[in-house]
Amino acid sequence: MQDLIKIISKNSKTKEREHFDREYEKLIDKFIVSAGLGDNCPPNLLIPPHLQHDKLRNEIKSQVESEELSRYLKIAIDSLIKDGSHCTELTEYEDMQVQFFEAIGYLNELDVTKPMEENLQKILHISDSVMATAIKIAQYEYEENRLEESLSIFAFLSLLNPEDPDYWYRLGIVTYQLQHFELALRAFTNATSLDISFIETRIYSAECYTRLNRLNEAKEELDKIHDLFDKSSIDPVLSEMIANIEEDINKAA
Repeated sequence: MQDLIKIISKNSKTKEREHFDREYEKLIDKFIVSAGLGDNCPPNLLIPPHLQHDKLRNEIKSQVESEELSRYLKIAIDSLIKDGSHCTELTEYEDMQVQFFEAIGYLNELDVTKPMEENLQKILHISDSVMATAIKIAQYEYEENRLEESLSIFAFLSLLNPEDPDYWYRLGIVTYQLQHFELALRAFTNATSLDISFIETRIYSAECYTRLNRLNEAKEELDKIHDLFDKSSIDPVLSEMIANIEEDINKAA
């Protein structure tokens, strides 16, 4: 285990580091191919595989190039390895490093010509505890105001397990803070599609629509909130957000 950690560590010797860098590039390429993000299929970074049907795809006007996805993945993995030791327990950090390195072997065995029957987290044997460690590091980056690093990690987690609405929600929050409202809206929409009772994602979707001057869609989202949730059951902070959005819509109308 220590040998593997030494190879993947930022303090690796030059020869070992070069070996890891070569394998790392293979890892990035395999991620893109295995997720169906090749040049012949323009990728939607924030659309889970089970939502990639024609109707939803047509609603997404802007699509992310695979080069950008590759950049996010590189930032995510670099951040996890470089900054993980500052905010996690030693055992958590070591387990994460080892599992990421071992993922290269699983990717090499992956037949990308066949449909994926499981998500990448399962295929690569990434444990839930390692995913939790990655969340901890993403939160650390957010608190340190390294928002692009935090965004990249949550995008990475969403790619590994696109069925978890919490990853999409957290990704949406960071992209919203960066004022990437289109990107944030896609993340919130994915989270809502996976959990229709996730009121926070609906509220932030309405906020993004308002920021994008898509007022009718913002109104529709607020109408859904009023239909689905009893006003008395909504947290006061969220109720205030809803009121502020309604006020913004009325001012803009």
